[in-house]
Formats: sequence, structure tokens, C-alpha cells
Amino acid sequence: MSSHRDYYLEHFTNPRADLVDELIARVHDYHIIRVIGPPASGKTTLMKLMVNKLLEMNGPTKSIHVLTGWDKQEVCGAPGWARYLGQKTGVHGEEWLSNPAYLLLDEAQQTYWDSGLWASFFKSAGPGWSVFIVLFMSYGSPGEGLEGFESELYSSVPMHFGPDQEIFLRLEKSISDLYLAQKPVGLLLD
Repeated sequence: MSSHRDYYLEHFTNPRADLVDELIARVHDYHIIRVIGPPASGKTTLMKLMVNKLLEMNGPTKSIHVLTGWDKQEVCGAPGWARYLGQKTGVHGEEWLSNPAYLLLDEAQQTYWDSGLWASFFKSAGPGWSVFIVLFMSYGSPGEGLEGFESELYSSVPMHFGPDQEIFLRLEKSISDLYLAQKPVGLLLD
């Protein structure tokens, strides 16, 4: 979705304004961040809240692209991550680093298999480039009956993220306040 329309959210949805503002601040600082949480922890709702806030801030002046998942068969049929991203967003993957737009990817753990995407695009994104990337990722099993979720395909992150680039939707006790450059944020901390 290249978005210049907001997402409808139920009236009872908590706007989590502080958390959304912090996510936007961090993606502006680092150009790529990831939001991590167990299934059904509110990542998709948080993504929608973020899109709505970005639209409120930027209007139609900055493109916002939202993708859900990263289907291996579709990507390979494109062929490759750069063309697939071009088909989905209208901007070829190799042009994305200099594209002054937002790319929000829900179910981003589905990209782990695509080493080209990670090596050529995600690892290159950072200060000095125009793009802003937010990866919303699950970990753990969403429940019984969904075999393969914890397979190697979705289990290892292909790059290192700094502590301020990772937002856990639960309190992460292993991260000391002294280690963080910015305040800790997360679903349970808002």
C-alpha cells in the first residue's frame, strides 16, 4: 500500500501516543528499526497507529508504503527482492535507499530467508540515506497447529541491531538503562 489514507481503528483502541512518537523519533535517528513481540501482542495495531501519525505529520508529502509478509514464491517469481519491492511500491529496490519515504513491513520475520534483501538493503539503510524502514517482527509460536513457525526459515535475524533500534513489546530485563542512549519503550512501558 502506498498510503495517503489513514487506517481505520476502533474507537476503543489505545492511541499509545508516547510509544508511536518514540518509534518515529527512533526511525528518524537510525533509518531502520525493528519492533519485536510475540504473536497477538499488538504489532499490527501499533503499525497502523504509526501510519496514521505519519500521515498526520506529513500529509501527502512523503510516501508511506506498508507491506505484510514476504512470500518466498512471490519474491523469487519477481525475480528477486529489488523487483518485488518495485512491484509492490512502485520504487525499484535498488532505488529505495535514496527514496525519501517510509517502508513499514508487518510480519517481517518472513524476510529472514532473503539474504539479498538483508545484505543489499536493510544492512545499508542508516543515517545518510533518505529511507525510513520499520520492521514489525514476531517471535515464538502463535499457538498450536501452526507448524513450521519456529523453523530455521524464521528463526535467525540476518543482521545486528543496536539496542535503541530494537523495541520489544514487553519489558526486556536484560537491557540496562545505562546501556541505552534513549529511554526504554515498549507496549508494557507506555
